[in-house]
Amino acid sequence: MTKKDFEKMVKVIGFLMISNNVYEKQYPVFDCSIRIDFEKELIIYPELSGLKITNHSTCNFSDSENFVVLECVNRLLEKGYRPNHIELEKTWTLGHDTKGGRSDICVSGEDGKTLFIIECKTFGKPYIREYHNTCNDGGQIFSYWQQERNCKWLVLYASYFDGSSVIYKTESIRRWWYSGLQCQCI
Repeated sequence: MTKKDFEKMVKVIGFLMISNNVYEKQYPVFDCSIRIDFEKELIIYPELSGLKITNHSTCNFSDSENFVVLECVNRLLEKGYRPNHIELEKTWTLGHDTKGGRSDICVSGEDGKTLFIIECKTFGKPYIREYHNTCNDGGQIFSYWQQERNCKWLVLYASYFDGSSVIYKTESIRRWWYSGLQCQCI
């Protein structure tokens, strides 16, 4: 996605220009907002309202996947998920290595336990590749589930802007408490 297309997209999903090259969307029910600074190429999430960001690598324009994360966070806030229940780039250590993994978005419930983990991908080949990886060997998202056993849903999410609206695709896997983890991929 180009910077110009990104600017069009944020207008379509409700962001308003508040100053030169800065857009903002208010979420009045939570008394918070997300700002986008096109000059500095920064996405400013409502951390003061409790949204947690473990690693700020998704808060810039350096990767088109960051635009998908922004669109997904916007959708979550619109659906009523509280900012203090959302965490970006939650990090886990994987295996015995110092190498770790970072999920794009974790959403917790009122009890503080993780409800679902969202892995965002750009629409098209990256999403399809990760979908097939998930079906074949669990992909990235199952490694996060190994660290968050209370998680009820694993979600693979992609979106794109077609010039007039945002189209999204999502697949989810539910953790069935009585029979372990079920995954049905086509």
